[in-house]
Formats: sequence, C-alpha cells, structure tokens
Amino acid sequence: MLALILTALLAHPAAAQPTGAALMPPQVAARQVAPPHVAPGTTYNPAIPTPTDALGFALGEHPVRHHDLLAYMGTLDRLSDRISVEEIGRSHERRPILLLKITSPANHARLERLRTEHLARLEAGTEAPADAPVFVWANFGVHGAEASAQDAALATVYHFAAATGSEIDTMLDRAVILVVVVLNPDGHALRVSRVDRFSGEAGVSDPAHFQHSGWGEARVNHYGFDLNRDWLLLSQPEARAWVGAWQRWVPQLSLDHHEMGSNSSFYFHPGEPRRVNALITRRQTELAERIAGYHSRALDPDGVLYYAEEGFDNFYIGKGSTYPQVNGGVGILYEAGTAAGGAVEGRNGLRTYAENIRLQFRANLAAVTGAVEIRRDLTASQTAFFRQARANARAAGPAAYVVAAPDDPARMQRFLALLSTHGVTAHALSETIEVGGKRFEAGRAYLVPTDQRQAAMVRGIFEAPKSFEENVFYDVSAWTMPVAYDLDWAALEPGAFRPRLLGERARGVFDLEPAPTAVLAEGPYGYVVRWSDRAAPRVAGELLRAGLLVRAASAPFEAATPSGPVAFGRGALFVPTAGQQMDATTLHALMSRLARDGGAQISPIVSGRTPSTATDFGGNKSWTTITRPEILLLFAGDAPRMEAGEAWWLLDHEMGLPVTLRRASDLSRTELSRYTHILALGAVSSGWSRAETEALARWTRGGGVLIASGAAAQWAQRSLATETGETAAGSASPSARPAAARAPAPAPDGNEAKTSEQSQARPAQPPRDRRDFDRMEAGETEHIIAGALFKTDLDPSHPLAFGHTDRDLAIMKVGTAVLEWPQDDAYAVVARYHEAPLLAGYASRTSIARVAGAPAVTATQRGTGTLVLFADNPTFRGTFPGTERLLLNAIFMNRHIRAPRAPDLSDDID
Repeated sequence: MLALILTALLAHPAAAQPTGAALMPPQVAARQVAPPHVAPGTTYNPAIPTPTDALGFALGEHPVRHHDLLAYMGTLDRLSDRISVEEIGRSHERRPILLLKITSPANHARLERLRTEHLARLEAGTEAPADAPVFVWANFGVHGAEASAQDAALATVYHFAAATGSEIDTMLDRAVILVVVVLNPDGHALRVSRVDRFSGEAGVSDPAHFQHSGWGEARVNHYGFDLNRDWLLLSQPEARAWVGAWQRWVPQLSLDHHEMGSNSSFYFHPGEPRRVNALITRRQTELAERIAGYHSRALDPDGVLYYAEEGFDNFYIGKGSTYPQVNGGVGILYEAGTAAGGAVEGRNGLRTYAENIRLQFRANLAAVTGAVEIRRDLTASQTAFFRQARANARAAGPAAYVVAAPDDPARMQRFLALLSTHGVTAHALSETIEVGGKRFEAGRAYLVPTDQRQAAMVRGIFEAPKSFEENVFYDVSAWTMPVAYDLDWAALEPGAFRPRLLGERARGVFDLEPAPTAVLAEGPYGYVVRWSDRAAPRVAGELLRAGLLVRAASAPFEAATPSGPVAFGRGALFVPTAGQQMDATTLHALMSRLARDGGAQISPIVSGRTPSTATDFGGNKSWTTITRPEILLLFAGDAPRMEAGEAWWLLDHEMGLPVTLRRASDLSRTELSRYTHILALGAVSSGWSRAETEALARWTRGGGVLIASGAAAQWAQRSLATETGETAAGSASPSARPAAARAPAPAPDGNEAKTSEQSQARPAQPPRDRRDFDRMEAGETEHIIAGALFKTDLDPSHPLAFGHTDRDLAIMKVGTAVLEWPQDDAYAVVARYHEAPLLAGYASRTSIARVAGAPAVTATQRGTGTLVLFADNPTFRGTFPGTERLLLNAIFMNRHIRAPRAPDLSDDID
C-alpha cells in the first residue's frame, strides 16, 4: 500500500516540484553557502564555540530552545572577556531574561563608571568627551512567533565574542553593546514547541502546513499580552525587567528585531515621515536616516529586497523602537518577512529561516558599525534632546502635575512605580493645595515636576493631544496615563508652583508588599473590608474559598470600630465573627494575614448597629450575601490572548481567582451548570449555533452571569437580551440578520452607508467628492478609532460601580461599537459616553457623533441571571484600573443587580 501511495505522489505533477531547501531560488542558495553567523571577511577565534558547535545543528535548521540559548550565552560569558551576563528578570513561566554587556576588556574594567558618568552628563546636560563610548541596545524576541528575531541573537553575540582583528577591537573600544535575550521567553518556548511538534524530515514550505500556523498564540506572553505595546504601560514582568535595565543605561541607539508577513521583504527605520510623535526631534530622524545608509551598504551587495519609510510609524511611545526616541535616543525597527516554521513560499519567493537570521545579524552589525562611526553625533543629539526638553518645560506649559488616589493607595503606588521605572521623578506633596476645584491632601498626593531630565517623558505620560499631522495610526492614538489609572489629577501652572511643595522623592511598587508590623485588633462582632482598594477582590476570593459568610453593602455606612466610627463606601464587605464554620481565633488569624498581605484596609467591628439609616449589619435592604464565583473564560483560537488574556491576567494573576479556560468552539461540549460566571470577550461568538445560543440564554435565565465585551457584547444584546431568550431574527449569527436590521457603517465621506435594499432601489449615484488615489489610506482610516480615550458618565450607585465615588470614568475606545439602549430597564445603563466624549487621541467628528451619549456598559437581569455588556475592553492592556473594577464588580456584586419591579412612568407625569 505504501508503495502505491508513493507511486501516485511521484506521478502527480505537483510532486515533481521539490520541497524544502530545494525550492530555494538560485540567488538565495548562493548566499547561504556561509553559515548565518559568519560576517564576510571576518576571522573568528577558534577557542570560542560557534552556535553550530553548541547546538549540534546550524542556525536556521531548527528553532533554538530557550534552555539551549541560555546555556550558550553562559558559555560565551565564561570563555570571552568581552562579555558579561546578568539576569534582569523572569517571565510568568519563570524563565530567565538575560542582559549581555559586550565591550572591550578595558571598558569592562570601568563599566560601572562609564555608565554613571554617562547618566550624570545627561542629567547635567553636558557634552561627552571625545573618547566616551556609544551605548547600543539590541532587543531580540519581544514577539515569540518571530523566529529570526530570537535566534539572530546567537549569531550577533557570537560575532562580538569571537571576531578577531583591529576592526572589532576598535569597535568594542568605542561601543558598549547591550543585548537582551530573549524579551518574551514564554512565547518563544511556545513557538519552538509548535514548530518541532509539526515539523517533518522532508520539510514543507506550503503556507497551509500546520507547522506555519499559530503565529498569534506564540506572538504574545503567557497571559496573551503583546509585550511590544508594554514598554510604556509596564503591566507585565518582562517589560518591567527590560525597561528598568534600559533606563539604567539610557543608550543612544536601540535596535528592535521583528518579523512580519511572509509576502513582505525586509524593513528598517526610519518610518512613515508624517506619523512621528511630536516629542521626537527632526535630528533624531536624520540620524535614523544615516543609520539606514549603513544598512543599505551592508545588504545591497547580496541584492536583498528591503524598504524604509513605509507602513510602520513612530507615534505610540510604548513600542520598542519608539520608546527610545522619547528618551533621547534613536530607535531602529527591523521587520523580516517571516519564514514561519522554517521555510515558506511567498510572493517574493521562498522565505527561509536561515536567511532571515543572516539578515537580522547583518543589519545589527551594520547599525553598530554606523553607531561607532557617528557616535559623536548620536551622543550630542541625545544630550541636546534632554537639554531642550527641559528648557521647553521651563518656557511653557505646566510647572508640575499633581496626582492622587485617596481611596486606593495601591493604585497610586503602581502609578508611582511606573513613573520611577521610566526615570521620572515624583515627590510627595508637602502641603495641601487646591487646583482646578480639586483638593489634594498633603501626604496623600504627589507632584511630578516638568523641569527634570525626563521632561519629554513627563509630557508623553500626562499630555492629552487631540490633533495630529496625519490621522492614520499603527497603534492607539492616546494613552494619557493618569486618565488610564483613573486618578485625581491636575496641571499646576508656573504661578501656582512653589518648590516647598516638593516633599520626599517617591518611587512606589508594582506588586503589593507585605506589612509585617501591621497589627489588626480582634473584631468581636466581625470585620469590614474596604471595597475601593484594588486588592479587595483578592481578599474576597480568599474569604469565599475559606467557606466564610461574606456580605456586601449597597449603600455607604459608618461602622463602630475599637478606635471610633469609620466610614465605608458601597461594596464594602462584612465578615461576621458569629455563625462561621471557623472559630473566632482562627478567623482573626486569617483576617490579620489578609490585612498584612492582601493590600486592602480591614477594620475590626465592635457592634452590629450603625449610625446610618437602614445599614445595620443584619439588615436586608442594604446588604447582600455574596457567593464564591466559578468562572469560565471562553477564548478564540488556541490560547487566550488580547482581551481574553488580559481578563485572565486580571482575575488570576492580580486577584488570585481560579479561572477555567476553554475554547469558545467547545461551548456545546461544556457543562454550563458548573459555572456562576461566563466571560465572552471580543470576537468569540461568531461561530455559535442556535442551540448553543439558546443554552447560554437558559443558563443566564437560571441565574448565571454572562459578561461580554466588544463584538460578543453586540451579539449578546441581539441574541440574548430578550426575557424569553429567543434570538433576534431567529439566528445567533450577526451575518444572518436582515440588512435592514443592521446599523449602517459610516461611509468614507462621513455620510451613512446605504443598506443593500436601498442600493438596489435606486440607480447608482456618482461619488460626492473626488480624492487623489495616494490619499486613499488616509480616507479609509478617517472614521476609524484606532484607540482613543473617551469619557463616560458613570452611575456610582450601580453595583458595577461600587468602589467608584465620582461620575467620570475614562475608557479606551477602539472602534465605534456602542450598545443599544435597554428597552425594559431604565436603570440598566451603568455608564454612557458623554455628549462630548473625546479626552485624548484621534476620532473624527462622524465617529464622535456615532458614539456620543450611547451606552458604554449595561447590566440587565434575565430571569434570575444577569447580562453584563461592555462596548469596549474593560481590561485594555492591563492598564485601566477604573474599568477593571467594573468587571470585578460583575464577578462579586452581581447579586445586588435587579430589574425594576414596575415600569418607570415618571416621564409620563405632566
């Protein structure tokens, strides 16, 4: 039988085409004679093992596993006096992230002095001496699926360790090269496992082969975060590790290695000339153009296809090639057309893994060569950047920003940690002040002066631009961080600023630190947990897992404590001492540990009577017993990422809540009755059948809480939002709805697009305007909201808003999706967009008009269950504590939600 199959395959015309390396075009095959780690004309020290010696195979033949990469870097560290290795952090899966410091032995002997002198000059704004080395940083592997962007690190480090001759000696005398391997070890490990699992001996370059898939899952980290968006946000430990290391050195040139689609060639910066952040100077772009010349000279002899100034921009400051530029340096992005699982066919011929490694290595070497040759210009540009940014801050704009989070110290500490990691100086506020009608208390608020070395970074973090040279964005158009953190904040103008307002320097912490000296008095009647603290849901989860009775307040109240009355807001948890399956001594020990480690304020209670009306602890009107959540998180594809991953990170990593993960496509094979909450976030619902939809409707009516966002929320509103649970238009699929029932999308000229029925009812009309073809991209994106900060009006009395005290809440808006107004419940809109909602970023007038005043978050009762819908992602990139709170409240406070007992007829009263 096997012989017959082989005969048939060989007889088929397609079988005559060679696969694997034999498919390689002649010019590519000729370039691959030398191994990828060898630079032309270079002699290498035979005492230093090559990557082939260490791995047992040539670079590009197989993916390099993380432990083998670490072992090789350790070997080079031991054998080369040019290299020292430092572990700077660990991933979620506990894999090390390494920083390699590469320079001449003479520089190694004085390396710490070189670093501190460099930083001191930047702080003082003084020029560097002629013999000062240039500092070059290289990122490898921020996206785990981008193979050559990881494995090129081995070729690069080997070259600097083993190359011999006067040229490399001069280069290492004049440069300190800082290499990070790898930035995303968990994604890297996932990609390697997938490639090895589905690779065969013969090699398959067919793009449809499963070995070449899974790019999205391996691109991200363990929790599904795109780490190349986290340079600014610092939500993940990997980014905190490498940004902290970057700020310890503040290099003049940073190199950021990536891959893109197989049909593309090879890209390097500078990027789109009209899409540059206003904080980046023209001089920095000119230097990027000069470095590009070195790339061209290195790649032209081999006839490599490449391009620059197209497709990629330098606007969002949280990317690896843009972040260095708002910190005074030059950033270079590299993008190679991916070879996926090893070799893959594309429009430009066969893409091979080995050839991409060679491209990344050669480009890196060319950039370092250029940096050495123009080091005086790079150094002078960086010094001038910081000096000018500081002068600009003194000449115009606020003298400082004042920030506070009085109801959540942990959130404030996270924000201070973000500032200090970016090298931004903040101080405790030494005197109580009032700014813009807001009162900021001494000791509970902080000042960030703008006259500091990181003046440009302060602007990048605090400013809220709304107009741009070109309204096309590769990523989000706004990221004003105090808004994202839902802080109280204001700009302090020069006339109101006084140096004596600056108290002690503040640094903050990302993760809650235990307070071992804290002592919690015994609560003879019970204990209350303040709900506004970020860690309160973590505490709630522990209490419920311990089997304790826990009640939540729906109204503010005061409680009697050993030290007197203490005020608490909505959502506060009460844990009675009596009636528990735990004795008073054990309960006090548990509450003491949670007060020490949990990060939430816990107060002992001495009486069940409260001064407030209808809030005594045994009452029914203002108190509801909460139950232990059993959470099911549905995700699309092979692993949670983006919205699903961000929610998983929040619930699991941040709040310690167990979460069951399951593919959305497995819904029909899932026993829903086990779960109290189901999360369907983003585009996970498009493939569900009518039977699956009806099963979800029955589960919700039976007491379940369905939480949906984005496309899934719109689907749920159409398909599940009726009391009977019958699907709208008889189908769960959005595409099956009649055209007349769908809201038309905005046309490029701002007019409403016509439905298909309308289009057929009248003859085609000529376009109302005429535009040049080369402006098509700008026209296509005119009404797209790529990511802007929108203000909503929040109902702070709603159970989903417990912990919030004011009505303003910022949401990251991506796209123009909104929710429909609930028809049967006037109390169901938790938050709606303001009539003038744009806080920062770009949105066209048409897009704003489409969103203004519409519901952003709704919560409706269906049977004994609840349907919680978010128009936008409440956990966007792990950086929006305000909207994260709404999701957590949907987990713990849903029992407070109810429908009105009778229709509200107040509008009919004359």
